[in-house]
Formats: sequence, C-alpha cells, structure tokens
Amino acid sequence: MIPYKKNTSCLPVEFWLGVSFVFSVLFVILSCYWSKNVNYINDTLEYKYNFDSIHVDIYPYGVEFLTSLFMYIVSVFGGDFSDFILFSYLMWLPIVFLCVNAAGKNITYFFVSIFLLSTFFYLNASYLIRQYYAASFFVLYIFLSNRKKISYVFLFASLFSHLSSIIWILTSSAFAVKLCKSRFVIFAFAFFSFFSLTGISIYGFFVEALMHVEVIFNLPVLTRKIMFYTGGEAELASSVNVRFTVFSILIFIMSAFLMHSKCTLSLLDEKICSLIMYQSLFIIVFNENIVLANRVGFFVFFFSIPCFLILIGYYLRRQLHDI
Repeated sequence: MIPYKKNTSCLPVEFWLGVSFVFSVLFVILSCYWSKNVNYINDTLEYKYNFDSIHVDIYPYGVEFLTSLFMYIVSVFGGDFSDFILFSYLMWLPIVFLCVNAAGKNITYFFVSIFLLSTFFYLNASYLIRQYYAASFFVLYIFLSNRKKISYVFLFASLFSHLSSIIWILTSSAFAVKLCKSRFVIFAFAFFSFFSLTGISIYGFFVEALMHVEVIFNLPVLTRKIMFYTGGEAELASSVNVRFTVFSILIFIMSAFLMHSKCTLSLLDEKICSLIMYQSLFIIVFNENIVLANRVGFFVFFFSIPCFLILIGYYLRRQLHDI
C-alpha cells in the first residue's frame, strides 16, 4: 500500500514510531470524547435499539453478524451503547498507528492519519457502524496483504461485517486491475458515466437487478436491502452535489491516468488504484441518489481526502521516476 520503497523522509524511523504513539494516544482521547457525545439520529438510533435488545435478538443483521457479536460482547461485560461506540472507534486505532508509521516512506500518509482525527470521520463512524467495521477490516487486509494468513482473517471479517465489502474485493481484484488497464474499458466507463450525468436514471435499473438476484437466491439480507432502497430515506434521497460529483470525476481521471502511466506500481498499489477508480465511477454513475452513491462508492465518498492523497503519492512517485 506504501508507494515508495525507500524512506523518503530525512527523519529516522524512531521519530515516526514516536509520532505514531502520540497520534494513537490522541485518537484514543478523541474517541472517548466522541463516544460520549453521539448524535442519536437515524441509523445511530437504530443501532442503539438493536444494542439494547441484543440479548433478545443476537443476529439482527443476518450474515453481517460481526457488529451484533461485538454488541453482545460489550453488553455481557456491562458496557452501554456509548462503550460500544468507543469500541467501534478503537477498531481504527491500528490503522492510525500504521498510517503515521508509513509516513516515513510516503509523507501523504501523515495527512491521511490527520483525517482519521477529524470530526467528519467520527460523526460518520457512529452513523454507518457496520460499513466502518467492514472498512477497518478491509484496510487492515490491504496493509497486511504480505502476510497471507492474517490478512485473509481480516478479509473474512470485512465480509461478515457488511456485504458491501464484496464490491471492494471485486474492484481490487487482479481481474479488475486488468480491466482498468484496457483503454477500451476506460472509454466505456467514461461513456457510461456521461449518460448518467445527462439525467438518465440508473437507480431504477440497480433496484430491479437487486430484486432479480433476491428472487433467485431468496436471501433475507437481500430482502432487507431491497426494502431499504425502495422506501423511506433511500428512495427519497437527493442527488450528490455538483462539487463532489466533479471531485469524483477528478479522482476517476487521476486513477485512470495512473493505471496507464509509465509509473511502476506494485501489484498491491495497482489494486488500491483500481479500487479508488471504481469507487469514484460508482459515485458518478449513481449520482442521482446520494444514499446509493455513498454505499457503493463508500471509500471515495467518506474517505475522499485520503483517496486523493494516496493518488497524489502515486503521482509524486511517477514524477521521481521521470527525473
């Protein structure tokens, strides 16, 4: 995941280890604060209800059982919902440490770690708890991908936290990377995106396809997701604002450019770049409905700054390669 092979910082490794420790302590302090100041609305309120009734229904999310399992564990040890929120925040503690430590090899990761201390991160992490669980496990899978056995543990943990991780797995696969390197596919993506930006509805096609899959496999989890996307908040959601759509287009262009540049990216870097490209594409294609767009384009929507910084890191590597 780290673009540079050599330490590009003039500071010693011990310095970055110290900074990692300081940032980790700061992250814990902020996590304690935000866990006691949770805004109980919408999804957060539903999570609280499920936490309070976890001994009655231990698997309210079906196959996405890890979140409810952690709820049960926190409850058994006498914790309340704010303790569960704190536990959920601290799932990201290893990532904060790893990001700061990685800054010695790529300074952009230092700014990524700052993002993880932001109000934006904490507010969304308490709102989309299952997605953030899945994301934390998936990021650890990426960071530790050179350690096959433990990385696959995190991969499966991501899957059983939220099924949207299937999208991340598929779009960061070797096959997805191969597609990204095809100019014909890139032009096809661009053409398809143009149609979605002209006002042609893609949302209806998505829901209809989901219904067909549900009929074939008859999975309760798909039934629940169809109910979510065909009623209430999701169906009545507004579109993605113009500025963020433009920003997503910029990220798509940057990632597509890097995939076709002469910059030497490792296979892991290519997978990350591929993931970012597809996530930005999904936001563009489904821009008419902000709820669907931020679910299928999760990383670029909720981690737009880190994604942008990672691409900048790859671009700087390309510049150094050309010198």
